[in-house]
Amino acid sequence: MLPDFIAVGVDALHPLEEPTMGDTPLAAGKEVLGGRVCIEGNVQIGDVYTLLPDEFEAMVRRTVEIGAPGGGFILCPTASPYTPELPPHAVANYVTLVRVGAEYRYS
Repeated sequence: MLPDFIAVGVDALHPLEEPTMGDTPLAAGKEVLGGRVCIEGNVQIGDVYTLLPDEFEAMVRRTVEIGAPGGGFILCPTASPYTPELPPHAVANYVTLVRVGAEYRYS
């Protein structure tokens, strides 16, 4: 369906989700959309809640390294938090998301 988004003139696609929750690897999405449709997301909200800090940071870095080249990528979770209060490790992972994104913002 990705070529269809280009054909109808979609500006941005949110979310683009990798397996196992989704069906499109980020690299494949970048290849097909070719900078013609901005990809938003690609960080699973479940990972914000469940991954250990080192695992989460590695995943975010990999996501940025795939998504950022050529532009057309917005780093963000694929959904909003689903609990009334975020557990401390989820807050730490959100901080990591922002920190890593800021490190790469001009690369």
